[in-house]
Amino acid sequence: MVERSGIVSASPQGGESGIAAVFVGLWLVVLIGFGAFALDTSRIFNEYSELQNGADAAALAIAMDCAIGSCDGYFDALGLADAYADANMIDDTAYVEEVIVDLVDNAVEVAVATESAEGDNTFDMVLANVIGYNGLTVRAETEVVWGSAGGAKVLPLIYSLCEWDAFGSPGFVDEDPNGFLHHESSMAGGFAPYADRYVTIFFHGTSTCQAGPSGQDLPGGFGWLESSEGLCEADVTVGYWVNLDPGASPTSECSPSYIKSLVVTVIGLPYFD
Repeated sequence: MVERSGIVSASPQGGESGIAAVFVGLWLVVLIGFGAFALDTSRIFNEYSELQNGADAAALAIAMDCAIGSCDGYFDALGLADAYADANMIDDTAYVEEVIVDLVDNAVEVAVATESAEGDNTFDMVLANVIGYNGLTVRAETEVVWGSAGGAKVLPLIYSLCEWDAFGSPGFVDEDPNGFLHHESSMAGGFAPYADRYVTIFFHGTSTCQAGPSGQDLPGGFGWLESSEGLCEADVTVGYWVNLDPGASPTSECSPSYIKSLVVTVIGLPYFD
């Protein structure tokens, strides 16, 4: 009886190749998932940025119209919001979900969202749809309020509304603490003065503006207010009285050299009516 022994070898090309294929497939899914996260997430943030810009622009445009009293009656807030929202999108398309104009609290809210070429509100994905994620709706909203400043730190030099109208205004004067842009000045000469043009505001002896017995526009105050200690400024609140120092002169902080240093600087000046 002859006994034979040997080694039987199996070819690895069957089961192991199948395992390798599954392994590669899993890695492809993982890579696509990471690619979807990187690419599509970046696209979502870009979409949100455009929508937010559109919402901000729309709300500001509506608020500016309402601030000058133009948003009553047939004012088309939704149409205006839609125009600004679309204009801020690369694809010129956005959906305005909501526009709320509150004329009591002087506020406007605008909410916008994705709008696709097909007319729905789905932001399509590039890679995420390969792994079964079909898209989402990107939204942005903003709120804008308007109104006059309640108070400010200003140069302690007060003048009358009459003088403002007499030499011409570079803008508007607020006559109502609860309103905004109610009174446009007469603009002497028809145009606002250029930045390099000197304009004189008279505090004494003018015939066009009311004055006290001595000719001062502000009887006893001579135009100067009480300054904050150590500063050439005063705290004033719109619609309220301010403290005066009868017969006051400019404080040492409001020296000629300091006043000269304010040339070409935007400063606040209080006025009275």
